[in-house]
Amino acid sequence: MKRSSLQLLTVFSAFMMSAGMNAALPVIEQSSVEFRQVNAKATISYELKNAPAIVTVDIETNTLADASGEWVSIGGENLQTLSGDVHKVIRAGARKITWQSRAEWPEKSIPAGQIRAVVTAWPTNAPPDYLVIGLETKNDVRLYAKPDFVPYGINSDYYKTNAILMRKIPAAGVVWRMGSPEDEDTNRGASEIPHLVMLTADYYMGVYELTQGQLAKIGYSHESNFKDSADSPMRPAEKLSVNILRGGFSSSRPNEVPWPESGYTNIYSKSLIGTLRSKCGLNRIDLPTEAQWEYACRSGTTTAFNNGGASTAENMNLVGWYHRNAGVETHIVGLKQCNDFGLYDMHGNVQERCLDRYSDWQSSASFLPIDYAFNGVAVDPVGPTVGEASDEKSFVLRGGYYSQAYHGCRSASRASGTYSKEYSYQGCRLCAPAIFK
Repeated sequence: MKRSSLQLLTVFSAFMMSAGMNAALPVIEQSSVEFRQVNAKATISYELKNAPAIVTVDIETNTLADASGEWVSIGGENLQTLSGDVHKVIRAGARKITWQSRAEWPEKSIPAGQIRAVVTAWPTNAPPDYLVIGLETKNDVRLYAKPDFVPYGINSDYYKTNAILMRKIPAAGVVWRMGSPEDEDTNRGASEIPHLVMLTADYYMGVYELTQGQLAKIGYSHESNFKDSADSPMRPAEKLSVNILRGGFSSSRPNEVPWPESGYTNIYSKSLIGTLRSKCGLNRIDLPTEAQWEYACRSGTTTAFNNGGASTAENMNLVGWYHRNAGVETHIVGLKQCNDFGLYDMHGNVQERCLDRYSDWQSSASFLPIDYAFNGVAVDPVGPTVGEASDEKSFVLRGGYYSQAYHGCRSASRASGTYSKEYSYQGCRLCAPAIFK
């Protein structure tokens, strides 16, 4: 049996991505890759030191026979059979990754000296860009650095039914303007008062609205209104009240209080999100705050719609489903243009629940600085408490829906819904912190 043992290239990305930490950073040491020509199997051995890390890997080949040329990635689409200590949180110690190259590169030959692996250790507080939550087994959480490494491709229908695909939103430290200018639309709501906001941490946001198929895979029993079409599993789950998502407004059940008093921990364990947490092991996956939602929706834009367009029906038609193109029903997620963060259906299809209680903002100066009046910045706003809310049982809805006019689907457009009401145009999109243990 012919073998070639080659030196593994190690990339120390941790120190570049972990901000403000004095603790020891994860380091990859004593790395090697062994490629077996007989069965075309590569075994990558490495040692992780100092701290847990999320480990990713790339395989590169050399453009010249003597390995003196440029090293080029073979592409993540050819690395779908990676297994072992990769794409997840890894504890310190000696670790191995296996790549079944014959299955993915059946007609490729790799002469000795022309293959190497690039292993990256990501700090647990600075993870890669893509998070995949598998719903077919428990605790199936994977992380990927680039879109071509995500199994099946990021646009696969697999992520509309069998798994949840999330994208990291680069929000930490960015000061931006929430709300809309007075001249954005003649139907602009009075509560869209512009104000400055800063979020202090990155976070993950669902690429798609939560679908009926995903709900079934989570194992939560719930019946949506638009459930009888062949494509219903890929349509948004709707009739999702906050009561269903997080638990009742007031109850004798323990740990069941509304946001923001609840924080991320005090939700009903048998609620939809409580059930998902139990299945995937992520104990802070939740709805987004209203500020997180709008920042993710805008993806750097300041216009009415996140494609850079003004408030017109023509622009809305490009990015979402509304009363002129939807036929008074929901549609398969991901069919319209995505925004610059790669998120679909932020405009229209179904309204999306947020954590915040609703307030009209005009009476909110005590907890939400208004930039033109105070030159202040709201840091990580969580919405009003019971005493500050316009209605303590009314919570924020964003994005508009399938039978609404285009102006109600703008990035800044706000709506509210009672805690327990279940309407066929109200769904959700999930959010998770970009930090792992």
